[in-house]
Amino acid sequence: RDGVDGVVEQVKENVGGLLPHDGNGGGFLNDACYIHEGCNGGAGYCDWDCCNNNGGCWGGGPAWFCNDGGAIDASTVFDRCEIHRNCKYAQFNEVLRTWVCGHEGDGGGKGCYIHTGCNGGAGYCDSQCCNDNGCSMGEGWYCIDDQYVDDSTQFDRCLISPNCEAAKYNDLISAWVCDQGKPFGF
Repeated sequence: RDGVDGVVEQVKENVGGLLPHDGNGGGFLNDACYIHEGCNGGAGYCDWDCCNNNGGCWGGGPAWFCNDGGAIDASTVFDRCEIHRNCKYAQFNEVLRTWVCGHEGDGGGKGCYIHTGCNGGAGYCDSQCCNDNGCSMGEGWYCIDDQYVDDSTQFDRCLISPNCEAAKYNDLISAWVCDQGKPFGF
């Protein structure tokens, strides 16, 4: 029975590669990825719990999706993806024109220094804010509780897109995301 369950799980995981206009259906090294062309909301990974809580996932299982909440259908054109398994943060590489695994905490082009356990919300501190208040890590997103952070601080996962006006913590994907007024931030 375990062998059959493993095969069923593998089929669920790879079914995305059979769909027309698919992104990256995943495989041994890379996660499945369905980030639509022109995505400007950053990308987030939706695991089985996320898929189940959202009525299913395009491609039949866990994958990377654009955080902008755009609908996906059979006519959607997807960007290329090479996001390796266990990646915590994906970013679009303009040179390769491909979504790749980025560095956790870089917040989609802006610094992200929101410490683990932040409960007071987060805000972006630009150069003027840093001049007025001091920024221990430079311009970027910080928890608004004024707790000092540095290189030894444990930071939360950040998937905040560039040009974001407000951020919120998404419990479903355990990350800070751009608050665009959508229930899950993506």
